[in-house]
Amino acid sequence: MERPDAPFWLSTNKVTVPDRVAGYVDRPDLLERMDPTRHRITLLKAPGGFGKTVLLAESCRSLQRDGTVAAWLTLDADDSPQILDAYLAFAFEQAGLDILKILAVSDIRQNRPGALKSRARLLSMAIERHGKPCVLVLDELEQLDDKASLALLEQLLAQAPTNLHFVIACRELPASLDLASPVLAGRGKVLAAEDLRFTRADMAQFLGPGVSRQRVASLAQESSGWPIALRLLQNERFDPASKDTDEGMDFVDNWLASRLLRGLAEAERELLLDVGLFEWIDAGLLDEVLERGAKRRLESIRALGGLLESVRGKATDALRLHPLIREHCARRRYHETPDRFREIHQRIAQALSRRGETVLAMRHAAEAADMPLLGKLLENAGGVRVFLREGFARLLAADRYLNRELVERRPRLALVRCAATLLRGQLDEARRLYGAVAAGDPEFAGDPGGEDVEFQFDSATVGGLLAIYGCDALNSERTRTALAGAARLAEKTDVDAITRSCFEYAVCLGHHLKADFDAALDRAERALRCAPSGHYLEVYIELLRGQIAMARGEVSRATYCYAKALERIRDYYVSEPAPAALGDALTAEMNLERNRIAGIRIASRIRESQFERPPSFVGYAARAGVVLELTGQRDGIDTALSMVDEMLEYARTGSLAMLMRYLAAERVSLLVGAERIDEAERAWRLHGLPVRADACLDLDGQSWREMEAVACARLRLLNARGNFETGRAFLQGLLAVSAERDLWRTRMRALALAIALEHGAGRLEAAEGYVAEYLRMFAQADFARPMFRERASCQPALEAFLANNPGPPAVTDARRLLGMLKDGERQEREGPTFSHRELDVLRRLEDSSDKEIAAALALTPRGVRYHVGHIFEKLGVHDRRSAVRHARQIGLLP
Repeated sequence: MERPDAPFWLSTNKVTVPDRVAGYVDRPDLLERMDPTRHRITLLKAPGGFGKTVLLAESCRSLQRDGTVAAWLTLDADDSPQILDAYLAFAFEQAGLDILKILAVSDIRQNRPGALKSRARLLSMAIERHGKPCVLVLDELEQLDDKASLALLEQLLAQAPTNLHFVIACRELPASLDLASPVLAGRGKVLAAEDLRFTRADMAQFLGPGVSRQRVASLAQESSGWPIALRLLQNERFDPASKDTDEGMDFVDNWLASRLLRGLAEAERELLLDVGLFEWIDAGLLDEVLERGAKRRLESIRALGGLLESVRGKATDALRLHPLIREHCARRRYHETPDRFREIHQRIAQALSRRGETVLAMRHAAEAADMPLLGKLLENAGGVRVFLREGFARLLAADRYLNRELVERRPRLALVRCAATLLRGQLDEARRLYGAVAAGDPEFAGDPGGEDVEFQFDSATVGGLLAIYGCDALNSERTRTALAGAARLAEKTDVDAITRSCFEYAVCLGHHLKADFDAALDRAERALRCAPSGHYLEVYIELLRGQIAMARGEVSRATYCYAKALERIRDYYVSEPAPAALGDALTAEMNLERNRIAGIRIASRIRESQFERPPSFVGYAARAGVVLELTGQRDGIDTALSMVDEMLEYARTGSLAMLMRYLAAERVSLLVGAERIDEAERAWRLHGLPVRADACLDLDGQSWREMEAVACARLRLLNARGNFETGRAFLQGLLAVSAERDLWRTRMRALALAIALEHGAGRLEAAEGYVAEYLRMFAQADFARPMFRERASCQPALEAFLANNPGPPAVTDARRLLGMLKDGERQEREGPTFSHRELDVLRRLEDSSDKEIAAALALTPRGVRYHVGHIFEKLGVHDRRSAVRHARQIGLLP
């Protein structure tokens, strides 16, 4: 029987498998999961742009290559039952199933009308007679809205032979077509938007070689794995953040309007355009800004399935629109109804402000171009004190929304600008601006003083920040004024708890710097009582308690405080990362003092950026002390001197008086250690360090850290010159001050220098006397580093002490201390020791990935990372390249 030609109106486009798209991403695992021959029905349900057609086409081509009959049919709204009936048969004919050749004439004559339309019935018979698996691919099912056509499909699904498998792609399921029953019965598989999202590996393949990991990560965040979004975003000119409609955004808007959001009812479209102005969405916020039930209405818009994403860190029901859709809707709202655009942004700003989301509220006020509202929101949130509740990062973000006019007209906002300028490292400009605002400079409108209590609080807060981060001398007028103001305001009962806690902490810090430790701890307790539970100020207070314990030689207490603070830091790291840098510096400082240097990592240089903002004096001094000493030990004094010169330049540039004095003393000590005595004396004079003993030991005009560094440098210089009598007199003053202020660490450093002095003077009995006193302190605080610094004199004195005092009680501590000195000397001479496995890993670090190393050494990747972490710690580095370089320097690698 001859096969009649296909009707002339049948279009081969509808039954032709689409060609592979440019930039196709091979996803074999996903193709394996959707293998149509494993299930009666395979359903791909996702919004437009998720690559459903691309996957179907690739699966279809794969099946056809394997000899499986795979028919393709793209559906549309014009497919009546008669047209659909014809196209189903035509699709299988195009796929190679010769229906008329398979069926006999008797089959055709016995075809009874009623069960199915004639062609569909014949098709089913032919597929059944074919006997092998056949696949019918139906793309864009949502386009088929004719009920009779849907009934035809449902009948085909129900009565088709068992060797016919269906693959269906749609954005939403037609209500009159039952696809759920076979899926629920276990005869179907569903792939939704989450299954179809691109992974980062898929994105890297799509973007091609040469694209950086940072670029892939950025596009992953922007696209959320939505394939069409990645395609739209891959061109740099497509800037979703711009409301200006350029050529690229015309293309994006056209695709979204014509493909994804087509067919929306007017009410749905208006709601979507409003929602496009929200950063994130929850029911309460939508109800407050728009109307009750808005979130449910939004979730019922079928075109958004898979494109409403959960928001981390918000309420469990918080969502956000995909960024491309959100920006598209915001642009449409802006261009179509600008008044509505401004009104919605103003409402969102006020609602977020009531929730305490100050910076987000300001962002929406800025979008509405309502600068008076923006300034009011920040002032109502506490002005500069917004950082107390939301962190310094939020203060910096808030400042970016302030324009020059707002800053000049509102003194409290000028103080915000001052604090932000300080935190960005522009110290001189911050000082100038603060002086101008506090003095009522005509540049700033309004009266900044008077009875404005809020301004007084803000001014005192900024003054305190300048004192802490500006590193002014303790006896400077600005520091004295700031501390006096903080003490006065801390006593006010009408100030809010967070502000009062901040002022108490500032007073506490002042007492700590002056080594008035009991008063500092008392103020710390008061600050804690004021601070809300869980506030990040608790971390700073715990770190300060640890510093006091360390200075007093209370090693266990200091270790506990630092560990407790570092444990809590991760709760605040995103909003307030600076305590982590301070905690790391203080922990490294204490480990060094105990001569536990194996786990201390140092950088090749120290930068203020390591602290997330200009560091406080305490943070910079602690880190600088560690870095300079270990650099001198590992890389030589010249390298350490180069580093301290760089640090001094930073301190000079910012006019950081406390830091300059501290670093100048450290520089003198390094020069003495290099036996460059004349140069050390010139440096002393050049940096203006004091000559008189009382000026060196003063704790009113300098901090205890400055005093300790200056006094130790002075003693080293006197010892090196052989001025032993002057050195002894100076030493007695230092010992007296350290005992009076309970500066245990300082006293142990002084005793080590006393041993070196008497050993150099040939008074070995006196040196042994100081050894005995040192050991009594060492029994409480195992600070071995002071002895190690002066080990050329201290080790012989300690050995002599052991020879002359062979019995208890001091012998145990003496032997332990001597062992620590020898171990430290060995580490300095030989470097850290490594296991055979660590050396195996180290040799492969430069050229192999963790997975490759794991395969070569029969380890897991996790095991490799474990060994790499130990290697980094022992070498004192942070990355693979530095580890390899340092290993070569010390001879571990060729």
